[in-house]
Amino acid sequence: SDVHFFKVGIRYGWSEDEPHSLGILWIVKNRLPQSFARQMVRPHLDEEEIVFGQPKDYQTSESDDSEDPKADEELRRMQQEQLGGFGCCDCCHRWGNCGRKFPHLTFTGYMWLTPQLSSSLCRLGHDLSHSAVMDIKQ
Repeated sequence: SDVHFFKVGIRYGWSEDEPHSLGILWIVKNRLPQSFARQMVRPHLDEEEIVFGQPKDYQTSESDDSEDPKADEELRRMQQEQLGGFGCCDCCHRWGNCGRKFPHLTFTGYMWLTPQLSSSLCRLGHDLSHSAVMDIKQ
């Protein structure tokens, strides 16, 4: 199993004379592991996937609530690593697709996430944080 986090010890309390406590900070790095590479873009997160953990892809997705089927078709052919970080909506990934690519966006790329980038980052964070959560539970 790949470990995608590291731990940092923290000492709370400045003076040697006063009582202090120790803490641990788990840091999960936003890096794309090999197991996550070359994944095709998937539909937006929905309540069912978040609550019940049932991932969807475009082939198994039953609902087609898109207002632009052509745009969805173009997104279906993209890999997540091709999603650019400058945009306001999912159509920006088709018409320009500028900026650094998923998941290594720039500061402004994280400020203005498209729905597709947000969904992809949430899934990546969920997968990467699993080993940290298991370590915390021990």
